[in-house]
Amino acid sequence: MLSLKQKTFCEEYVISGNATEAAKKAGYSEKTAYSIGTENLKKPEIQNYIQELTRAPQTARIASGEEVLEFFTEVMKNGKVGWKERIRAAENLAKRQGVDKPEAVGIEDKTGQPVFEFVFDNVSMKDGKDEK
Repeated sequence: MLSLKQKTFCEEYVISGNATEAAKKAGYSEKTAYSIGTENLKKPEIQNYIQELTRAPQTARIASGEEVLEFFTEVMKNGKVGWKERIRAAENLAKRQGVDKPEAVGIEDKTGQPVFEFVFDNVSMKDGKDEK
């Protein structure tokens, strides 16, 4: 278990990256700050706490997959954003949701090319001629 001084040392070390300065700000003597800072960095419990402190802000700064999807959806639906940006957002959203790759429906057009079906929200659009 870490003392209050040790916790403060870790928190200050994460901010500055300087063990001597962190030791001084944690309340250790200026005369011994260098040696105590070096000693503290060797202690496993202090190393673990420093890792914990540095890990938390990074994960908060990294967007989750859901946040990315929400962002692209907001941009795509935002009428104040230009069409190019909206289309780019829609393309990125489609890629991430796996709906950017059409599937051949087993029908060929007059040239022998397969007809692809695009499905969005249960609405179907075919890129070939309508079947009759």
